Amino acid sequence: MNEEEVPYDAEASDWEKFADKYDEAYKNDAHKQDCNRLIEPWMWHETLVTSTYWQNFLDLRIAAGVQPEMETIAILIKAVLEASPKYGTLKKRILHVPFIEVEGNDLLSWEKLEPVLLQSASECARISYHDRSKMKNRIGSNLGKRLLAEKHMSPFEHIAWSAKSSDWKKFPALKEKMTYLLKKHPDCPPDKASGSLTSNLSESWLQFRRIIENREQ
Repeated sequence: MNEEEVPYDAEASDWEKFADKYDEAYKNDAHKQDCNRLIEPWMWHETLVTSTYWQNFLDLRIAAGVQPEMETIAILIKAVLEASPKYGTLKKRILHVPFIEVEGNDLLSWEKLEPVLLQSASECARISYHDRSKMKNRIGSNLGKRLLAEKHMSPFEHIAWSAKSSDWKKFPALKEKMTYLLKKHPDCPPDKASGSLTSNLSESWLQFRRIIENREQ
């Protein structure tokens, strides 16, 4: 498809035309990502975001001159943050494990907890190609294991736990792993994620990605 076929003033009402172009290009062995770019502006997109820094995003995206779609998302995020309780249960305050309910028995040892974290990573990854709002969790962590082996690491960034020793010492599984990690990474203090364990979350949280053995360097 050339520039003449995709005018800069294309309207949302033109979506059927672009859908036809999509089908035509896809049948001719074009890469699906190239086809997706043609119809992306008129499609719903589902994504997973984990962050400890929200204020700057909200300040920039709830403002005059912002792209309307981004402002709408920012307003909704702000509403969710304001409606959410500041502190949940002890487990949820210390552990962030999307889509998976961590049971008490899972916290007894790292051997029991790690498969649960891998299952969470599996569910985080599936949002890339399934409608998360309509699908149920799958049993097992095979996808997470495969992604780990192939070093597709982004799903592992959403899983994290408190880096404060007063928190992780409450659960045997985390205490076991953190004791090992602090010996292996002496540049990381016991109460914040820094040094070789620094992540893109705040120092109060340690990402699963940063501690798995064959992580991407």
